[in-house]
Amino acid sequence: MNNNKRLPWSFLAIVLLPGTTLAVGLDYLDYNATLPYPAIEVTGQGNEFKQASNAPISFLGQARGKCKRGYRVTYFSHTVDPNGTNTGQVYASNRLVDNPGATNMTWSSSWKALGTDWAPNSSWRNAAVNACNKRLEERLAQGESYQQIRGQDFDVVIQRDLWSGVHMACWDYGIGAATHHEFRKHPVVARCMAGTLAEPTPTVPTAGTLGQAFSLAHVSLQSPRPNYQGVCPGEIPFTATVHNNGAGGRLQYRFIVDGKPAGGFQEVQVPAGNKAFQIPYTVAATATPKPQPQQPQGLQKQGQGPQPLGGLQVAPDHELRIEVKTNRQNLSAEADYAVTCKTLQATVITPTPKGQPDITALPPVAIGTQIAQWADEIVLTDQDASATTPRGCQYRFAYTAVNAGAADAGPSVGRLRDGQGVTLHQQPGMAMAAGAQRKVNGMLTLAPGQHLLGLGLDDDQKVAESNEGNNVFRLSVMVPESCGGGGGAQRPEPRQVPRPAPRPRPQ
Repeated sequence: MNNNKRLPWSFLAIVLLPGTTLAVGLDYLDYNATLPYPAIEVTGQGNEFKQASNAPISFLGQARGKCKRGYRVTYFSHTVDPNGTNTGQVYASNRLVDNPGATNMTWSSSWKALGTDWAPNSSWRNAAVNACNKRLEERLAQGESYQQIRGQDFDVVIQRDLWSGVHMACWDYGIGAATHHEFRKHPVVARCMAGTLAEPTPTVPTAGTLGQAFSLAHVSLQSPRPNYQGVCPGEIPFTATVHNNGAGGRLQYRFIVDGKPAGGFQEVQVPAGNKAFQIPYTVAATATPKPQPQQPQGLQKQGQGPQPLGGLQVAPDHELRIEVKTNRQNLSAEADYAVTCKTLQATVITPTPKGQPDITALPPVAIGTQIAQWADEIVLTDQDASATTPRGCQYRFAYTAVNAGAADAGPSVGRLRDGQGVTLHQQPGMAMAAGAQRKVNGMLTLAPGQHLLGLGLDDDQKVAESNEGNNVFRLSVMVPESCGGGGGAQRPEPRQVPRPAPRPRPQ
């Protein structure tokens, strides 16, 4: 008798309790970012820093990981990520394993060094220049001279978040698979090449004026949310700051969006004493479809790759630029931004033909203490969480399914997924009589940041319905940054990768 014989999926589905998630495949995965931190070189021109290098910078780390007995490591990568939320917006990726036929259950039981290179974009180069000039101004204000500062290069940590991490997939060639992701904040340094600065020359007053002539130092361009996620059309606010010597004077400026001027040059008077003159500007957040990021080859072959959440429209990266000039100077600054749109659509109610069931969901949906309509947005607070884990906060949720048809509906499955297609909750056995309702509730674990959740009713398409177009619902959820406890000693539980969706039934 073979005691190691695996049970079929159908049997496993019977023995699992409603709401149970099958944790398969992953034993552990650990990751740390290591020194030295990546550094963007910034050179000076005259008495200020002007140019940041676009040469690739290296993100170093160390990792270890292992699958459970009977599973094999089929995919492992090291990535640089702007959000640290595994949303698919990856700056750079280094695939170390991508083999559906792999035979090793352990990637490494000891810490193994990793490295991935990334060429900084214009937004990060601009942030590096601003960081160097800000530190230069601080040192001058503290009484240091240009001669002292020029004597040695110096580093400044850029005050923006960037993440590095690892992704590992385990596969057992038949029963199921699991993936896991570990991210850490990865500081980036601006390496200010002070030796490239020149000794400042005395400013010559303009004719007919007393004191110092008006001159510009540098220009910065920033937004509090350059990666917009929400309902489109929307707005992304930017603020341009023109740093100057405070003498006061006139300047001209214009904004350029994706290489096209938004208008002509505008003239403005900068008051004397205002050394950081601000110019506000708002760009429109609109939906422009683009291809979804390519999924890892190993996972595609297994049919376990993350599935995009339908209805989301992702716009490609854009660039906003400001040009500032006086009669003696011309300066500019750039900033990148991206748009992920959630377009609300009106619900169309179609009369239900007689003799068929119709499975759908009723409003509202609840997470924590917050209640919202489907296709709306929920912003969670610290008080909404039931518990905190190393992977994020746990929240209670509830929704109501209904059979709005004229016939009884046999058993079906409802699944709640994240924006990558990973199943967060599964409710099997949802048989309902005509007109009956079914209350579904459970727990969700969500990391800090924005999540785009999707509910699929009759997800395996087992029930022939009068209306097959009202089974999918979506919800945007914002989790506070305070979530995600610090217990690094406890290994996070693996997340189940959803099985491939069945083929549509022939009509």
